[in-house]
Amino acid sequence: MSVVAIIQARMGSSRLPGKVLKPILGQALIARIHERVSAASLVDHTMIAATIDSRDEELEMWCASQEISIYRGPVDDIIGRFYEASQLFNTSAVIRLWGDCPFLDPAIIDQAVNIFIEQKLDYLNTFAPQRTFPAGLDFEIYHIDTLRFYYEQIKDPYYREFPFEYFRKNPERFKIFNLTYPKNLSHINLTVDYQEDFELASRIYGFYYPKNHLFNLQQVLDYLDLNPEAILSAESKQRNIEFKQKQKEWEGLL
Repeated sequence: MSVVAIIQARMGSSRLPGKVLKPILGQALIARIHERVSAASLVDHTMIAATIDSRDEELEMWCASQEISIYRGPVDDIIGRFYEASQLFNTSAVIRLWGDCPFLDPAIIDQAVNIFIEQKLDYLNTFAPQRTFPAGLDFEIYHIDTLRFYYEQIKDPYYREFPFEYFRKNPERFKIFNLTYPKNLSHINLTVDYQEDFELASRIYGFYYPKNHLFNLQQVLDYLDLNPEAILSAESKQRNIEFKQKQKEWEGLL
């Protein structure tokens, strides 16, 4: 099975603009993520999915300078952007990842792809309905037929922007798997949403990267055990604000 990993990235972050190109040890955040995802042995190609927003022209130029594949598509139509990007390759499965997750673990990605193949799944994720991984270890895997169905048949803008919501509402239509971690680490945040997150990521990279470019999740957790104030700082920040607001509106709770 051919597998393409597509990293969702854009320059227009509201809380930390331009974060994907902010340097960690001299290389852009998105370069660090691309390196880790590409190290997964079962990933055949890794690319960036940016948007047609003019601010992403800088990201496109950076990708060209690094010889990294990039596709620019709709801002809010996530499914449209990912399906169209996937068509650049002849692939059987597509992994959706986020451009603010510098601690994605190649071994966990390979574990998920193996399960996806062995169980002949339509869809897999690491965050719902049960989250046990830290935020920042999030990804989804779509069988290309599932992604094509979604692209062609599901027209609701909310579902196209937040794809898992359709799977959540229609679980009987798909063979779905929720990958979990042995311990519940959902209270830990490893995404880069704020400057404090970026500074923490830089410290962890500075601690491990010179000796081991592909330090794993357990090593990150070991670092946090030695620096518990970092977890408290992460918990104090609001996350996924736009999604939570739109979800409440869509569910008619406002």
